Amino acid sequence: MLFMLLLSLCNCKKEKGMVFNIEGPSKEITPLIIISEDSNFVKSITGWNDIAYDDYLGITSNDTVWLRDNDISIISHEMFHLTINTLQYMGIYLSDSTEEVYAYQLDSYVEQVNKHVK
Repeated sequence: MLFMLLLSLCNCKKEKGMVFNIEGPSKEITPLIIISEDSNFVKSITGWNDIAYDDYLGITSNDTVWLRDNDISIISHEMFHLTINTLQYMGIYLSDSTEEVYAYQLDSYVEQVNKHVK
């Protein structure tokens, strides 16, 4: 898979940005995180060619997240979208009875991204 090859080459801080996977709630779910201000770099990884990157600070699509920088408010915002995508994919919808599951998953995602950017 192209992402896996790319990750083996880019799993560290680079001039153009950072690319890494984080752990999801199951082994099959390993979201891809891209942190970069370079829209061409992001496009080369995601294929998201029709997005006006200047209009956004971050974008989440399925299990791929782009963050313009490592600001905690941007990370938290996009990890919330990722949490919704992940848990709904698993058939767990937000409700009073699943609220704590969502909170723990969000916490896990934010913590993992923060470890990579420190």
